[in-house]
Amino acid sequence: MSGPAPAAEESTGWKNGVWVLLNNIEGPVNLGFISRAMANTGFAQLRFCGPVSADDPDVLRYAVHSGHLRENFTRVEDIGGLCRAMDVVIGMSPRQPWSDGCDITLDQLPALVGQYAAAHKRVGLLFGNEAHGLDNAALSHCRYRLALPTDSGYTSMNLAQAVLIVLWELHRHGASGVGIDPSMPAAAPASMREQFLEKLRQYLELIDYLDPQNPDHLWQELAIMIRKRDWSERELTLLMGLIHTSRKRLLSAGHKTTTENSRHPAP
Repeated sequence: MSGPAPAAEESTGWKNGVWVLLNNIEGPVNLGFISRAMANTGFAQLRFCGPVSADDPDVLRYAVHSGHLRENFTRVEDIGGLCRAMDVVIGMSPRQPWSDGCDITLDQLPALVGQYAAAHKRVGLLFGNEAHGLDNAALSHCRYRLALPTDSGYTSMNLAQAVLIVLWELHRHGASGVGIDPSMPAAAPASMREQFLEKLRQYLELIDYLDPQNPDHLWQELAIMIRKRDWSERELTLLMGLIHTSRKRLLSAGHKTTTENSRHPAP
């Protein structure tokens, strides 16, 4: 027997800061079922990239009584667009490619999301497509990674089912998760962190730290190192100043690489 309906603020207020992010989604049926899962659990914000259109007739056909959510669905070009302006991204993947302390369990998820929601941070829940999941490039955008528990005999999970499980766990714990730790430290906005990452990569290319044949090999781990910490605006300002001064002095001393000349002309 169902209990009393939750108050409107409890059921939807904190959820407005939680976004479903779908990387390279391919099937309109899945998008329709995901729309229905979001309506069932009270979440409304979604971004996706891939060949699917939110206007596909199959999306509406399978989004039973949830077609109104399409106005909150935003199609973007790539993984960068999906994660833009997210304060923290949690990637759903059975693969854990790095031993970096970023792995969490489904039981830990509600409290973690609750902490960020209480601090009015944007939380992105990142899902890959069924065929390929999330590759390392996508996972490098994630501060945390979550492997949904499945039977060892069949680990492949339908995308819409995975979304429903995650959203249901958050919905089930509700406001109890939101109030766990309302005193998270003030952090720089996500846009400032991503600006610092862009400048850091340019600098590492300048000093030939990244292998030009496979620059992402080290960069993906370095990006996670930056994203897994809540930097203050002052900290990022100091770090960007350090990079700017070092770059300026290297260039003034005649240190120019092919990468610098072709991509980042000296001022």
